Amino acid sequence: MAVCVISKNGERLMPTRRNGKVRRLLESGGAVIKSYKPYFTIQLTYDTPGYVQDVEDCMDTGYKRIGCSVKSEKCEYLSEQRDLLTDEKKRHDARRRYRCTRRRHLRNRKPRFNNRRKTKGKDRKKRKGVCQRRQERKNAKRRAKDPKWYETVDTMFAKSKAEKKPVKSKIRKQQKEEKALLKEDNNTPCVKHPETAPSAVQAVPVEVAESSWKPIEAPKYLAPSIRNKADRHVDLLVAQVLCFPVRHLYVEMGDFDIAVLKALNEGTPIPEGEGYQRGKRYGIESLRAAVFARDGHRCLFCGCGIEEGAELCAHHAYYWRKQHGNSLDELASCCRKCHTTANHQKGGLLWGFDKKLKSYAAPAFMNSVRYYIIDSFKSRLEQVNRQRQEILDRIASGELMPDSNEVSPLQPIPMPEIHFTYGAATKLARKDLKLEKSHVNDAYAMGTMHPSARAEVQHYKKLRRNNRILSK
Repeated sequence: MAVCVISKNGERLMPTRRNGKVRRLLESGGAVIKSYKPYFTIQLTYDTPGYVQDVEDCMDTGYKRIGCSVKSEKCEYLSEQRDLLTDEKKRHDARRRYRCTRRRHLRNRKPRFNNRRKTKGKDRKKRKGVCQRRQERKNAKRRAKDPKWYETVDTMFAKSKAEKKPVKSKIRKQQKEEKALLKEDNNTPCVKHPETAPSAVQAVPVEVAESSWKPIEAPKYLAPSIRNKADRHVDLLVAQVLCFPVRHLYVEMGDFDIAVLKALNEGTPIPEGEGYQRGKRYGIESLRAAVFARDGHRCLFCGCGIEEGAELCAHHAYYWRKQHGNSLDELASCCRKCHTTANHQKGGLLWGFDKKLKSYAAPAFMNSVRYYIIDSFKSRLEQVNRQRQEILDRIASGELMPDSNEVSPLQPIPMPEIHFTYGAATKLARKDLKLEKSHVNDAYAMGTMHPSARAEVQHYKKLRRNNRILSK
């Protein structure tokens, strides 16, 4: 892997693969180490010309693995594969389960907030929770010990409450007047003379210049496992753009039609028009009836049907893999004679049912996060540029002193030109280059530059340092 280089002025230069020269520069003081992670970066202490070639950063996005390639016309500087976590959902489920058990055993914990149901009349005492009744008994004992102190506190509280009432009414009146004035002037605050205007409207609005950077709003809800995978894509893109002088960014954006994928996998006609609305459950009232209709109203394990007097039930066929989904593909028709406790055990008739089940988690993941990745990358890069520009402005004004006189702080980075590509185009380009199927080769096949000098493939697998989710 190449070493990233930054000039004395804080601008990105072309990376180098000459590790011997890098070692001599560090020993002689011609360069200093800027960072070790995510990529080894040095900054020169002498002036150099700032000529930079065109560099492409290509990313093959994925649900489980990510392929990255940074290259120019001469050589490839970075070629790596990142394996993402696949067990985060199980860990979060385990965390919720352990938390529930802990809360069940905390019988004597103090009430942190009043979350009990409030009722009126005779049922109030019955509806109160255990913690609330316990707290009321403690308060009653305290009042019995020192009744005079509680009497003085109650009188002071009543006086303050009576004094606050007229103040609150005045504030509400002023707020109503402000709303009426805003509506009359098309949602713009009007300025009146101090003699006629209320006290709340006398201030003249001051125009404040809004910053150009605004963080991208995340989707309303993303599951923790999905958000983690999407954020890892963003982290890699930001790190590569900050270290390498990237001018063109190629990202594979998958747009999958899951209905078409299901039809191709099952060998059924591709849906068109109303076919998208008429799925397997079209015209069937319940999921249970759809399972029986698909299996011909027969048990898949013994072959008995309704004609023989079999009583069918919907069976979770993949329970032995701890998979209890309620989708149509995960259920099977089973008669009451076969659906017994003994057959559910290991070695029984129901154990090991392994009908081919295609998972569409990866296409659904790419459909949900493909725009989120790009928007988050733009927002993150603009935030980094804003922080760097603030540091430069503070140094120029004399408010902040630089760390050393040898090197300057890092300069803001221009936004690279972003290009979108799809898996079909990547597959054709990889076949034209006569490369084997891999995430690294897919990333190399993207873009317009395909140098003959390839970099050594770096394979990283994300591991957890400790069981952090369960220890929270």
